[in-house]
Amino acid sequence: MKVHEDEQKITQCYFKQTGDVANVSLLINRRPDIVYGTAAKRYPLSKITAVRIIFNRSWLRGVLGGVRFLARLAVLSKSIPVRVVTLAIIFTLGCTDYDRSSERAPRTQTLHHGPLPVDAPDWADSPARPLVEEADSIAAASTPESLDRALALLQRALKLDPDFQPALDRLVLFYLTRAEQSGDIPAAYDSAAVYARRMNELDPVRGGYLLGRVYWMRGEHRLAEEAFQSSLAADPTYWPSIHFLGYLYFDLGQHDLGIPLQRRAAAMNPNNRSTRLLYGFSYFHLGLPDLAVQPFEEALALSRDTYTLGGQLALYMIRGDYAGAIAYLDSIWRLEPEAAYTWARLGEAHFMAGNADEAERYLKGALERDPTVTCLYTWKSVALPLAYLYVKSGRAQQAEPLIAHAYAHADQLLNIGQEPWNAYYQYAALALLEGDRGGAIRWLRATHLAGMPAPVLIREDPLLRDLHGDPEFEEIVQRLEWRGAELRRRLGAAQTEHP
Repeated sequence: MKVHEDEQKITQCYFKQTGDVANVSLLINRRPDIVYGTAAKRYPLSKITAVRIIFNRSWLRGVLGGVRFLARLAVLSKSIPVRVVTLAIIFTLGCTDYDRSSERAPRTQTLHHGPLPVDAPDWADSPARPLVEEADSIAAASTPESLDRALALLQRALKLDPDFQPALDRLVLFYLTRAEQSGDIPAAYDSAAVYARRMNELDPVRGGYLLGRVYWMRGEHRLAEEAFQSSLAADPTYWPSIHFLGYLYFDLGQHDLGIPLQRRAAAMNPNNRSTRLLYGFSYFHLGLPDLAVQPFEEALALSRDTYTLGGQLALYMIRGDYAGAIAYLDSIWRLEPEAAYTWARLGEAHFMAGNADEAERYLKGALERDPTVTCLYTWKSVALPLAYLYVKSGRAQQAEPLIAHAYAHADQLLNIGQEPWNAYYQYAALALLEGDRGGAIRWLRATHLAGMPAPVLIREDPLLRDLHGDPEFEEIVQRLEWRGAELRRRLGAAQTEHP
């Protein structure tokens, strides 16, 4: 009798004995020892085949299932020779399958931070898989409505298979994405935390990573650090946790801790531009532009986008070469004249260089091509400079909607828990734009305490130019320089101890 025919017969038997049609597929995958052990009593000719199927599913589960099956067989048969022969046959058949399964790696290395694949061998036969695949297809639209529909499908999938890890994984990631789009951010984070904790029970490596993501976006940075570290304690090579722990340290301005992790993540994944940008900007923030050149150029070779062009602009800026920045970004703009990000970066370069008319032209062009300024991190580079130009040229009324949107985007950036210093910096620039020098100084102090980056940013930024010469402003800049020097010293010590 063929194995699949026996499996069908055993499944039919399980239906008759339990009536549990909905969960039979789940149980066959999760607890085959129960299904096959129960069915074997009804179909004696299938006993050996049933145990072979157990070993095919999982060697460890097979051992447990085989022990239980032998116990039942011992009760049914009083003949010692039958027991011995059965034992020999079981382990002969089972170990043949174990030899092949032992060649599989215990975990496939994940060199990205996207969802878990649904086609892994352990999950291929789950009844939840079709719903998860449908959720992926719907969520690809990346709209609030599509994410809500995808989340509903994933919750249905968990009813079919409560331990289906790809569904739990997506529920966490999709709720985090939904939080960025929704006004009800705490509720989305709370839902993500529930599923992340469940995932952590099933898989401490992936679960620790997901918990870290949730805590980070809730602004609970110490808990996020602990979660990422617990994931790495379970698997020191897990790329997403290495990458995001390094990113967390970048957010907190702890570049001496973040750079070694970011460099390690970049070495593990040569095709990821994010890690290169992270430690390139870390060097930039520490006042070490020469060390930032290589990672910025490697990132640009992998992808030309607003982030990698921002890295190139940072290098020109720290050297004071705005003419070079404009020439370089103009050459990119000519290659992609309809891309909003090329307009935005070229407008930013003209703004930093003091070319008001050209800056306004390109910044307005960026907003015309992307009215929502899709990326939160580029809002400061587009709306704020344009509002500044309007205010300084006596067009305050035109600046009002831009200022209102800038406040809303800074609030949202703060709510998602990433780069709090970035939001504080925007509040400082907005306060100064509205004539509140004291408020601007208070926000800059908060920016410094939250991990403010290189002092070159606030010294060169036209948005803060009205504060130049203010004793409190100069004190903040000096503190930033002292902090950068200390971090450079600590980073040098770390590189000496751990080359």
